[in-house]
Amino acid sequence: MLRRDAAEQDINAALRALLPLTGYGVEVLDSHVRLTIDDSTQKAALLAERMRQGYALEEARRRQEQEREGTRLRLQRKREDTQRHEAHAREEDRLRREYELDALARRQARARADFLRDEILANPASARLYTLLERSAEHWPRLGGPPAGTSLPDLVCEVQQWQPQAQWVVVAHLLHDFATGLTKEGRKEFLTILAQAVKVHGDEKTARALLDAAGEQG
Repeated sequence: MLRRDAAEQDINAALRALLPLTGYGVEVLDSHVRLTIDDSTQKAALLAERMRQGYALEEARRRQEQEREGTRLRLQRKREDTQRHEAHAREEDRLRREYELDALARRQARARADFLRDEILANPASARLYTLLERSAEHWPRLGGPPAGTSLPDLVCEVQQWQPQAQWVVVAHLLHDFATGLTKEGRKEFLTILAQAVKVHGDEKTARALLDAAGEQG
C-alpha cells in the first residue's frame, strides 16, 4: 500500500475490464474505486518495505561476499598449484644436476682408473714420474709444466732409472715373476734368503723389512 495511486489505477482498470455487470435486475456500467490508508497500515507497510529492502541488500551483500570468497579461494588454489609446480620443477632440476654430477664423477673416476692402468702402471718410469709430480704439486696445472723449482735434470735422471729396460727394473720383474710362481712357504724361504744376502751387504734396515715381509707370508 505504499503506492496508493498506482493501486487505485490497477483496481479501476480491472473493474472496467469486467463491465458491464448485470445481476439481480441491476446493470453496472461504470465504477470508480478510491483507496484510503490509515497511519498504522502506512507505517506497517513502510516497515515491511524497509525490511524487504534490507533483506535484499543483505542477501546481495552475502552473495558478493561469497563471490569474493570464492574468487579468493580460486586464486589461492591457483597460487598454491603454481608454487607446488615450481617447487616440483626445482626439485627435478636439483635431482637432474645431482645425477649429472654423479655421472660426471663416475666418468672421471673411470677415466682416471683407465689412465693409471693403461698409461701409468704399465710403465715403471711413467709411474715414478706421476708419483713425483703428484706428490710435489698440489695444484699442478693440467696443461702446464712441472711445478716451479723442479730440477729438470734431476727429474730426467730419476725417471730414466725407472725405464723398462733399466737393469734394476728388469731384475725386479724377474724376481717378481719368480716369487709369484712359488708356494707361500717357498716365498717365505726366498725372502729369508734374500734378507740374509742384503744384510751381508750392510743394509740391515732393508733386511729387517724383508724378514717382516717373510713373516707376513707365513
